[in-house]
Amino acid sequence: MKKIHKTRLLLSSILVICLIAISVRLIHRSASSDDHVSDYLGMADSITKIVNDYPGEIGVAVIINNTDTITVNNENIYPMMSVFKTHQALAICNDFDNKGISLDSLMIIQREELDANTWSPMLKEHPEDVISLPVRDLLRYALSQSDNNASNLMFKKLVDVTATDSFMATIIPRSSFKIAYTEEEMSADHDKAYANSTSP
Repeated sequence: MKKIHKTRLLLSSILVICLIAISVRLIHRSASSDDHVSDYLGMADSITKIVNDYPGEIGVAVIINNTDTITVNNENIYPMMSVFKTHQALAICNDFDNKGISLDSLMIIQREELDANTWSPMLKEHPEDVISLPVRDLLRYALSQSDNNASNLMFKKLVDVTATDSFMATIIPRSSFKIAYTEEEMSADHDKAYANSTSP
């Protein structure tokens, strides 16, 4: 757990440093078109220098004004691990919105449906045999606490992996990501954890 916390802290620190570097460059940007290009190149160089100072492979993409994009190490494809839960949440919210269903809709969960051997704050906070939670809370568990049981349940009962992958392909270029496996499948075969992947 300490290793995960340190990794998250490191990545958060890198992100903050990159955002500060970008913000400073944008504040000092002039209106000239040549300066505009020069600023973006300068920002890319600054981000490259920052990420090169850290161990591991780090990719960064910054989209400015929905048009200009700065990327560093964008040609690489990175395993998403638990980050795919963000894509899952987007697909569920889109599906519920299209069907006019509220995220306050209750899900009834039998305790025996849950994996006692996976990361699951939800399981610890709800000792009852039958758990009743709104979808909104399942999303919160999955997104903010990376709860594997919440994610697995939503894939099984709400929007499956294939539908999630297909939905994401409508908003992200198909070549830049792939969602193929649930937390349950990755737990059974750790090599599958590297199949869910994305570019920055």
